Amino acid sequence: LLGVAHYAWRHRTADGRPARSSSGMTVPADARADASDPAGPPACLIVLGGFDPWPQTDARLKAWLRGLDRRGALLGAVDTGAFLLAAAEALGGVRPVVHWESEAAFRELFPDVVLADQSHVVEGRRLFCAGGAAVLHLMIDLIARSHGPELAGRLGRRLFVPMAEAPTGTHPAAPLSPQVEVALK
Repeated sequence: LLGVAHYAWRHRTADGRPARSSSGMTVPADARADASDPAGPPACLIVLGGFDPWPQTDARLKAWLRGLDRRGALLGAVDTGAFLLAAAEALGGVRPVVHWESEAAFRELFPDVVLADQSHVVEGRRLFCAGGAAVLHLMIDLIARSHGPELAGRLGRRLFVPMAEAPTGTHPAAPLSPQVEVALK
């Protein structure tokens, strides 16, 4: 829609091996999560946790996430990815979002963390969403904040996302901070 690529994906896994989804789809990893990368450390990292996200005992992976946070990276999670960010103490003071099926387990493991009751949250350098269609809502929200509501609306209509006319749902789309803006480019 813009005529130029603004976003690129790189896939990292804890061990550098391909990730296998619950549907059986395999996604090759570009690198192990904490490995050096010719492209440099990620400016934005969104954690996907899968159906069995606990316990999170990989000290190396948690230290890497805290290091990204100290360097100012934008950190986010889809559904159970919030378990890893919470275990790494990298929630940044933001109330995360998980799918309702994961709420009880999250509360049991992290009783001091209050969950947000929204499909997605964008606050400071943190992004969270409940998974499923909420991923599209989060991405359209980010596009609205970075490129304006007109482009977000066009993209939403193209993807048949009902909330495309108001991509942030009940909370207003505040502009992104310059630091986050740079991380998303």
